[in-house]
Amino acid sequence: MTEDMSMKIGRHKRVIAVYPHTSKLDYMYHMMYVASLDILHTRAKTVINSKFMSTPIIGQVASLFGAISVQDDGGTFDYIYDKLNHMENFYLFISPKGSIAPAKWKTGYYNLAKKLNAELVVVGLDYVKRELVIGDYFYVGDMTFEETTKRLQGDMAHIHPLNTEYLEYESPHMYSLEDPNSFGDLGDLAFLIIVVVIVIVAVALIVLANR
Repeated sequence: MTEDMSMKIGRHKRVIAVYPHTSKLDYMYHMMYVASLDILHTRAKTVINSKFMSTPIIGQVASLFGAISVQDDGGTFDYIYDKLNHMENFYLFISPKGSIAPAKWKTGYYNLAKKLNAELVVVGLDYVKRELVIGDYFYVGDMTFEETTKRLQGDMAHIHPLNTEYLEYESPHMYSLEDPNSFGDLGDLAFLIIVVVIVIVAVALIVLANR
């Protein structure tokens, strides 16, 4: 993470960051970036499905990195709003489709941005360039949900996710011959092991940095 990118993040107070979500590994790298950036330690919040949060070890670790556990049975919007409304500074990471598989974008991110008066931005991991990409920040203003979604998906189209077959929008990477998936198909156990190891290292770095 460059100093310029850290300064770019720091200039914005209330942010809802939408990202292309095509793999469980996305969250693993997310935790690494949060751990490595002081400015995100207290500001970062991430919407996580309650099923994921109930996983032993992973749930507890995710809580340390600002996870907001939500269920699929309604009430999610009000719950997230209440969590963030009292905060002067926050950086909420949210997948608009709410899953890894392709799905139509939900209106939650849009309504939160309007009601919380938060800026929107695309943030994503480019698995080919192996870097974190941050788009342009903007307020919804008078834009409709459809117009906002189109703009954000246009920014996302420049990011190469891990599994392009799970994209829910048109992107040149859908037809790319480049294969960023050097990990192959990871099972839940392998994913758990990787997350635990990475998080232990990340937490150790935070402790050392605060000494």
